[in-house]
Amino acid sequence: MIKYRAYIDCKLCSDIHPMYITLEIEKGPVKSISIGELYKGKNLPLNMADLKNHKMTCPNTGETFIEKDNYKIYLLPIYPLKGGG
Repeated sequence: MIKYRAYIDCKLCSDIHPMYITLEIEKGPVKSISIGELYKGKNLPLNMADLKNHKMTCPNTGETFIEKDNYKIYLLPIYPLKGGG
């Protein structure tokens, strides 16, 4: 299993913000990837689909938003990597 932190491409300020969510994927990629790329042509697992309903507050504008675009939600591996690949 590889642990990832979720990040989001903010539609309000165009910056990348942490979602403060950690996920695990068995044999996941060892590089940063959007959930859209990772699951292209497949149904999202429930834990990934839940990211699309997570309300975020932009730290730069103070406004809240929800990002529904799979290609704007990223997973970044937490190092050191253990297992997976």
